[in-house]
Amino acid sequence: MKLRQSQQGMTTIGWVFMFMLVGLVVLAGIRLLPVYMQSYAVNTMMQTITSDAEMTEPQQIRRALIRNMRVSNITAVELDRFQITNIDGRRHLVVEYDHRVPFVGNVDFIVSFEKQYEFRGQ
Repeated sequence: MKLRQSQQGMTTIGWVFMFMLVGLVVLAGIRLLPVYMQSYAVNTMMQTITSDAEMTEPQQIRRALIRNMRVSNITAVELDRFQITNIDGRRHLVVEYDHRVPFVGNVDFIVSFEKQYEFRGQ
């Protein structure tokens, strides 16, 4: 009489499901990577502009935003989304925007960003 050995490992269907899950995660990463790269470019641009001591006038700031957005090829956020606000007597450069990324079929990712930097040259 032979003893039954316990089954070890995954079945073919188990492997297929695992590869599908890994594929979905990789696809999500591929779709979201450019969005976060643009967000990083927006962060860098805002830090550069707010750390410049010569940026005092809104027209100067607007020109710097336009120039940096062209150079960095920032298309995820529009120029009118940037605002200069006073918070506790200090000036801040603020931007809030959403970015919609198609995923699979009619499923989309919506990524929201809110950034705020204080002007250092006040």
